[in-house]
Amino acid sequence: MKDVWVNAIQTGYRDYEESIKAKEKRKKLVYYLVGASSALLALYNLAVGII
Repeated sequence: MKDVWVNAIQTGYRDYEESIKAKEKRKKLVYYLVGASSALLALYNLAVGII
């Protein structure tokens, strides 16, 4: 019975770690998107300013 509990705890912990990694990846993606869009806006403003 103890082995079943240990197994369940280890599996749960692994899932927990995976979900954290997935969240971090999603956060990075959001930061990249925000950074890219602000960079594009800055370029657009420069182009408009030159014209």
